[in-house]
Amino acid sequence: MGWIMFSRGSDSSSPDNIYITKPEAARRQLSSAVRLYFNEEDPLVVHTVASAGEAIVNDLRNHRGHDVIEEWYLVALYGAVSAMRCGELHQLFGENHKAMALVREWASYLPSETEASTFEEFKEVVNVRVPRDLRKRTWKEWKEIANFLKHSDRDGDSHIRESETKNLNLLIRACSSYQRLVPNGLMAELQVLDMYSAL
Repeated sequence: MGWIMFSRGSDSSSPDNIYITKPEAARRQLSSAVRLYFNEEDPLVVHTVASAGEAIVNDLRNHRGHDVIEEWYLVALYGAVSAMRCGELHQLFGENHKAMALVREWASYLPSETEASTFEEFKEVVNVRVPRDLRKRTWKEWKEIANFLKHSDRDGDSHIRESETKNLNLLIRACSSYQRLVPNGLMAELQVLDMYSAL
């Protein structure tokens, strides 16, 4: 009995001839994570895939001189000030009067022409400096669940609550960061995520 041999030859669509860049790897991971999230797949799988994509994006952005942490707090400030000017601050903070007062104070320092500004205009007039301890706490919080799902050398007996995954927050943060890394690389999944989070 003979064996039939197949040769791939020089087919350019062969997996041997497809090269993946780091941004493309992140894009595919984040796109997949968004689809998994909306298909209500296992939250731990969603978190693992999204975290892997976010790690690539953040490493690339940090290497290019972007301060991911400071930008994230600037985005949060922009969102809070925008909510205040639209009369929706109460929905954002509820009964946290201290936080609401702080946002009002921040807004009072901003020039009036920023009232209808875009985020890009907003960040030109606002300077955010994140203290070292807050920066360290933020990185730890962002990576905590991903590290739990990835390592067990020192914490083999630990556990988490499934609700701690906070996958929507992770996806919004990671996809927004990807969009800053690749401004023209808008994914259909990101557009859906944007609409969903806005609603």
